[in-house]
Amino acid sequence: FLGRIVTMDDAQPEAAAVAIRRGKVTGVGSAADLEPLTGPFTRRIQLGDRVMYPGFIEPHMHVWATAVTYDWIDCSPRAHGSAEDVLATIAAAAANAENGSWILGASFDPSLLKGLPELTRRELDAAAPGHPVLILNASMHFAYVNSPALERAGVSGTAADPPGGHYGRDGTGELTGVLGEMGAIAPVLKHIDRITPMMIMRNIHAITRDAAAAGVTAMREGATGALAGPREVELLHALRRLGRLKSRLSLAVVDDLAAGWTSQKIRPGAGDDMVWLGARKIIADGSNQGRSGYLKQPYLGTSERGAANLSREQLAERIRWCEDHDWQLMVHANGDAAIEMVVGAYEQALSGRPRKDLRHRIEHCSLAGDGMFERMAAVGVTPSFLMNHVYYWGQTLRDNFLGRERSGLLDRAASARAAGLRFSLHSDYNVSPINPLQLVLVAATRRMRDGGTLNEAEQVPVYQALRAVTIDAAWHIHADDVMGSIAVGKHADFAILDYDPQQVPAGQIAEIRVLETWLGGKPSFRAGQG
Repeated sequence: FLGRIVTMDDAQPEAAAVAIRRGKVTGVGSAADLEPLTGPFTRRIQLGDRVMYPGFIEPHMHVWATAVTYDWIDCSPRAHGSAEDVLATIAAAAANAENGSWILGASFDPSLLKGLPELTRRELDAAAPGHPVLILNASMHFAYVNSPALERAGVSGTAADPPGGHYGRDGTGELTGVLGEMGAIAPVLKHIDRITPMMIMRNIHAITRDAAAAGVTAMREGATGALAGPREVELLHALRRLGRLKSRLSLAVVDDLAAGWTSQKIRPGAGDDMVWLGARKIIADGSNQGRSGYLKQPYLGTSERGAANLSREQLAERIRWCEDHDWQLMVHANGDAAIEMVVGAYEQALSGRPRKDLRHRIEHCSLAGDGMFERMAAVGVTPSFLMNHVYYWGQTLRDNFLGRERSGLLDRAASARAAGLRFSLHSDYNVSPINPLQLVLVAATRRMRDGGTLNEAEQVPVYQALRAVTIDAAWHIHADDVMGSIAVGKHADFAILDYDPQQVPAGQIAEIRVLETWLGGKPSFRAGQG
């Protein structure tokens, strides 16, 4: 490759030529520097007015949940203006479906619809008589089902809350049809006959294809095992052998589920350079926009503070186990009380131990109060921010859930950087779309979709935001030795853009087009080609 090349390598930030052979980078420098590496069969690709970056890395997303819901009805605020519109779409789908078949929807988000509505089984019973219905919340922490769906799953009014989940009930104790967390959602999913291994395999291919179109060459799957246990790992390797993956996949297994897996293949780093086990995952609380994130003070206009899913002592015990068995740990924490509890658990578990290079993380780390990042730096824990919290939910969190002061704590990337932390940015797909350039824009501008900005003091330089979706994201998934920058010996994984994000106004970064994506020295995406 010849042209403008931004390497994201501190030792050589820019280059005019990159040589590749057998899927790896063999040279970086000027055209003259690399001439000795050429031969009679060397192919020279001119970038022209395009720019090359290392392939983008998505350090926290959900392959399995997205594969299940990939072709479900779009119930998102992007497609509907109100809950009534969503119900009309569900009713239309039911009217055209075979009687008794499932009606399935995804990305419903009451926090972004007027009046903050919530679906209950009564509305869903009326919209789709004779059909079981399941609608998944955009956060994936909640689902909404109707009476036939509860009946199919064998959930009666006297059912106890399942491990890792809960059933919504009204003031009389009657089931509302709201399912909280995967412990309650997954048992219902098992009764949906449309969810088959072939469908999931087809949709995983489509997800990696979509990621490649956004310039992504590697992703961290954030809840492996939640739906089908260790078979999920086997299925991803089968897709890899079939050549159906267009991005690399590092896997974070659900910690409490994986505790019962006995396969010798379930160990840190097991796999190959396309699919490998990278971490374990624990969910400490829920979603702030779902009022299940664990807060120090109640949500606006309520007495609710959310709740923690486990105690600090329980979490510290799991951290020590992960340390003893060389597992990186990712702990989901959204509320300020949850983050403080998680940081305290890391301190309790790691105090006095020799420091290992495990790179433990806090996922989303949404409302980190003053002093939290400094404590994280002291104990060697880093945050990965769901930066689209600011873009999609910033205004409603400020006005309807948290208030102005607390909403300013959202995704404080500049404060993390000031504390010396090496943070990353993620989409949590399908919570928000896979689009690393959009994450860069939001981190650099703090722009909200509904207008205005949220706490501009937390803006970071564009270059820092780009690091958070390239070399620092690679560091977060323990792969910075083979990806994340363009350097000799690393995978030939590239994103070719029509404009350089560092040379346009920050507010226009998301308008930059990915023209080509290269994975292991071969194109995985080209604009205009199927």
